[in-house]
Amino acid sequence: DDLTGYLSRIALLAITHHPSPITHHPSPITHHPSPITHHPVKSSPVRRAGDPVSEAGGVTVVFLHGIWMSGLDMALLRRRLGACGFPVRQFSYPSVRVPPRENAARLQRWLAGIKAGTVHFVAHSLGGLVVRWLLHDFPDQRPGRIVTLGTPHSGSRAAAAVARVPLLRRALGASVEWGLLGDLPSWDGAHELGVIAGTREFGIGRFFTRLAPPHDGTVEVDETCLDGMTDFVTVHATHLGMLYSAAAARQVCAFLAGGRFLPGKDDRSA
Repeated sequence: DDLTGYLSRIALLAITHHPSPITHHPSPITHHPSPITHHPVKSSPVRRAGDPVSEAGGVTVVFLHGIWMSGLDMALLRRRLGACGFPVRQFSYPSVRVPPRENAARLQRWLAGIKAGTVHFVAHSLGGLVVRWLLHDFPDQRPGRIVTLGTPHSGSRAAAAVARVPLLRRALGASVEWGLLGDLPSWDGAHELGVIAGTREFGIGRFFTRLAPPHDGTVEVDETCLDGMTDFVTVHATHLGMLYSAAAARQVCAFLAGGRFLPGKDDRSA
């Protein structure tokens, strides 16, 4: 009986209980994404021949590489000069196939595409000889300063040693004509010239001849000097290492900005 009564009460509750219906009203989610405005960073790419020029009326620094190179080896130095505030351009030329004097004529034609009022030159090794022929054969140039790094202004003892070996001479190609062997025009001093030489004596030149110290492993310090140069400084770097030397970059920036190198001799700072 107790069980029957208990079940009867459960049945009665089930019949009489009316639970309030649950009405689900989900809150609408309204998505208002914050607008993203993209402001691309303006880069300063290295401009090459045929590229648009935006330096009208300003300053441009033209870079010239050395033998067997294309200009990629000067990328770090260009970046550092850019950080100094200089717009930069790279002139690439066939260093082995064409003599420096003919490359100077190519450079003259290429320069017609630059609209800047002031044009500086930064040249490594053989590139400095191309600039010398440019100023000799085409003296009517815009104002600007010149910095050469490891350029053998009086000819290269190492190149002369290589040129005496027929099989090796082919590696130098036309660079020895009006160039690395010293057959070069005189310097008239019409432009300010800063000369940087390396003193870390390690490089390929030592395998072909005995270089008189100090040298950069390829070019002797005395070979980099030129009568009439404006200023001269040494850095503790090899011939190619000058292009990656922070000390050399600082000296280049200083000379282009003020016509003088920073005080100090044989800068060994990184």
